[in-house]
Amino acid sequence: MKFILLNLRGLGDSLIMINALNKRSSFFKDKRVTIITWDKNTLLYSKLTISHNLIALPIPKLKKLYLCFIIPFKLFSLFRYKKFDFALNFSGDFKENFYLLFIKSRLKITPFWEHSHLFNSIITQPFIRFKGDIFIPKSIPNIYDVYSYVLEVVFNSCHSTQAISHNRNRLTSVALFPFASQKCREWPLSNWDELAEYFILHGYHVYFVLPVENFDLISTFSSLKNGALIFSDVSNDLFELNRFVDFSICLDSFSSHFVHFLEIPSLVIYGASVSELFGTPSSMTISNSGNCSFYPCYNKPKCIDTYFEYNCLNKISVDYVVQKFHFIESELLFN
Repeated sequence: MKFILLNLRGLGDSLIMINALNKRSSFFKDKRVTIITWDKNTLLYSKLTISHNLIALPIPKLKKLYLCFIIPFKLFSLFRYKKFDFALNFSGDFKENFYLLFIKSRLKITPFWEHSHLFNSIITQPFIRFKGDIFIPKSIPNIYDVYSYVLEVVFNSCHSTQAISHNRNRLTSVALFPFASQKCREWPLSNWDELAEYFILHGYHVYFVLPVENFDLISTFSSLKNGALIFSDVSNDLFELNRFVDFSICLDSFSSHFVHFLEIPSLVIYGASVSELFGTPSSMTISNSGNCSFYPCYNKPKCIDTYFEYNCLNKISVDYVVQKFHFIESELLFN
């Protein structure tokens, strides 16, 4: 059978899909799978354990024109002489549903969110619907559960969930991810420096994990002078991070999905979104409305230029994060 999987989304979405497919690798042994994604996701798909044909499309500069006209033309050109048994769009977003029109397939499938589902706050439901659409009830809010549910319905495949095990007397090292793709997801940088100083003072090894373009933003951190190290995409293989750290503290961004993929337990600081949607199975989350009138705004900030601007993040203290960390540490060591 021939399947085509469409995931023209960001890094986090790609890792969630890769994780779900890897857990079902035995099912796909005799299947021919084609995956369409953005070229920025190519490295991630090298971690996909099932045999597949990857088609990586360049991210456009003229975005609207590219998305509306060039992508459909590209898909039509690539697949005009090919026909698939299934064409599956994981996101349920209107753009990807539109792209499915240009792929020949016996069955086209996409999630169809219940009217009151939380995902309707962050995606645009498509006008175009297909016979194979899968109804997602609001009782399945989390993206990891949604991907699993879709795969189970489409392929009748299940996987066993295994807890991440830790055979340690104590946690000795912590990875900190101070950056996200949007400012409204970022905790104040001074807090990260203070948090790193706390861990160093109490005997933990600390690694800041960040891309090279953000080096200057933390160059004045006192924690770097006191022993914190930088783990970057320039000097290190990021997929080797789990060899160095026992735990991670992340933001609601790619980093939380990345450490889950590496089976590193995490504490995730949430801002304007809600953990019910994107919380990973191996994380504990922290959030605070900050008495914001618009909370949660799902990363489309409406608080700019108000007295409570970014309060959902600014009201989360370093002391509270430390308290949560030690609670999780005790849970990991005693379980």
